[in-house]
Amino acid sequence: MSILSTSPPSGLLNRLAHWAEKHPRNLALVYLADGEQEHERLDYGTLFERLNNLAAWLTRHVATGERALLAPHSEVHYLLGLLACIQSGIVAIPTLTTMNARALGRIQAHGEDAGACVLLADPWILERRDRP
Repeated sequence: MSILSTSPPSGLLNRLAHWAEKHPRNLALVYLADGEQEHERLDYGTLFERLNNLAAWLTRHVATGERALLAPHSEVHYLLGLLACIQSGIVAIPTLTTMNARALGRIQAHGEDAGACVLLADPWILERRDRP
């Protein structure tokens, strides 16, 4: 005798995939940049698509077990980077989220100390990383 379960699968990524398939337009998250003002909304379909795109890029460019330094612009970017690393078998190393000129040296030092081979960051950091 078999009992069919209607509950979502276990595991965070499996549940996210389930909700993206079953309810892609349902609201998954709302990002409040300052704790009050809404800055970004993502539905399950969009969240899962962005996660898969980043995970696919990581899989093509970074070996399983390597380290990725996360220097995100927002909590949304942090979440996407973290989940993409998990999905790709890459170790996520979080670093500073306050982005300013003084932070660049510390972010670089964190990456070197952690042995990170890739940096997932917002464009502000990427534009300034090679400047003197």
